[in-house]
Amino acid sequence: MLALMKWTPLEEGFYLYEVTGYSTGAITTYMSVPVDMVKIPSYIAIGI
Repeated sequence: MLALMKWTPLEEGFYLYEVTGYSTGAITTYMSVPVDMVKIPSYIAIGI
């Protein structure tokens, strides 16, 4: 959050938390999708 406050005109409050939440969710989704794409077929193959 400190980086967003430093690099953008956002002050601490609702909009800063909203932008932080969206960006964190997008990054987490982007990083975890490849793992899920490998995990799901392997689970199907072993019958879980």
